[in-house]
Amino acid sequence: MSERALDVARPRPGRIICAGADDIARALASLRAGGCDPLEFGTAATAALPEVEAIRRLEGLSAGVEGAGGASLLSDGPVGLLTGADMPARVIVDAILAQMGRGVIWKPSPKAAASAHLLVRHIGPVSAGGLAMLQGDHATGAALAALVPTLWLSDQAVPDGLPVTPIRGTRR
Repeated sequence: MSERALDVARPRPGRIICAGADDIARALASLRAGGCDPLEFGTAATAALPEVEAIRRLEGLSAGVEGAGGASLLSDGPVGLLTGADMPARVIVDAILAQMGRGVIWKPSPKAAASAHLLVRHIGPVSAGGLAMLQGDHATGAALAALVPTLWLSDQAVPDGLPVTPIRGTRR
């Protein structure tokens, strides 16, 4: 619903629309927690990874398969997940799956816009309504973190003032 655009350079120059408060509210309202079959989710994600990693290479990002991004928040409701461009797709998949029982709103790095959309095309249908993705920048991430407990999954430092729990990386 927002109209605030952000330029992205890869895999070809374009723009994404940064989610705003109304977009976040709609994503939260649409989430359903607990219905995802982890085996089906994992199978869909594993099948998608070669294609997603090929797009990530075009985006100039890591194509590694490192896993274990699955730390969990102590929360009964939906959680936000902010992922940096430095995170391999397998780590992101692990983190999403670890939170799926609560419902996850994922805001990937704008540098990974194309590969994030491709990944969601594969895992969204098997998430049983437990996954929503919003594109945006740090302002979008801050708006999400103001509404739900949010994880930071990046080897980069947490931006100043962003109220998140780091899975990786540190606060400045």
